[in-house]
Amino acid sequence: MTLLELRPQTGRKHQLRVQLSSRGFPIYGDAKYGSPHPFGRAIGLHARSLTFLHPTRHEPITLTAELPKLWLGRFAHLLKPEAER
Repeated sequence: MTLLELRPQTGRKHQLRVQLSSRGFPIYGDAKYGSPHPFGRAIGLHARSLTFLHPTRHEPITLTAELPKLWLGRFAHLLKPEAER
């Protein structure tokens, strides 16, 4: 497993899932795109933050979300600072 930070430039449906799978690195739990690892009804894809322009003020708005609690157990070894691994 590898923790990746991805910064897509478009919001095309399944873009990240398709691109990673086509290179032999399906997202954890994503059986539709070739992951052999079950992850319940979820996949290991999380939007930590999203930035978009406000529809009338045209100012950037950034929303940030904490990691799901399930991830803190399942992926704890990947989430540690690099010096602690």
